[in-house]
Amino acid sequence: MKPSTSAVVATALLLSAGSAGAQLTDTCDGLTGYQQPLVAITSVASDVLDQNGLNRKIAEASAPGGAIVPFEGEFITAARIWGFSFEQGGGVIGDCDVDDLTPFDVALYDSVGGVPGSPLQSSEVVAQLTNIGDIAPFTAKRYDFSFDPPLPVSGGSWISFQRQLGKQTPNGNECVFAWLMTDIDGFDALVAKTDEGLPWETLSVNDASLCLEFAQVPVELQSFSVSD
Repeated sequence: MKPSTSAVVATALLLSAGSAGAQLTDTCDGLTGYQQPLVAITSVASDVLDQNGLNRKIAEASAPGGAIVPFEGEFITAARIWGFSFEQGGGVIGDCDVDDLTPFDVALYDSVGGVPGSPLQSSEVVAQLTNIGDIAPFTAKRYDFSFDPPLPVSGGSWISFQRQLGKQTPNGNECVFAWLMTDIDGFDALVAKTDEGLPWETLSVNDASLCLEFAQVPVELQSFSVSD
């Protein structure tokens, strides 16, 4: 389900998450192309629904702590992010776990004026989920993505992960995805918007947790979709 094009006022969810001796961490394992693993969570920005029921899109820049340049690779074959799901209905209600097979829209953008520009490539993909611990009252999860066919980089400098809407809880509320932040590199480029017709806004939070694996892919495997 794609966001509509009506003008809206975006909202964001920011939480404290962890204290000394009780912080969640996780690694990129074999994903060596881009590594910004989950370390000492300090806050979270999410695909929060605003009062009009739209899905918030979050995008992370290519170069932690540096210039926004294209990702270094020809194709993205795998990705890992961390997050959780919560029930949204007249406010944040609590944890929900009905999202295991809900696809994500993963998109790459070029950079214009320090924010995402034109959408270059996109892929609809279901993540493999692994529980990694609690951020009360939520259950934190690792989301692993495999791109088949691989996602062409094509000069992309920003990447967004937006889970599709439509999964509702037994209470009839939307189960919303929240992308966890990491303080491994401190604050740099992270932006968001709720509607395709609105400009991107800079988020004053740490970077999104993100790992990517790149590869050179033979021509016969170069099949992909191009965003609208």
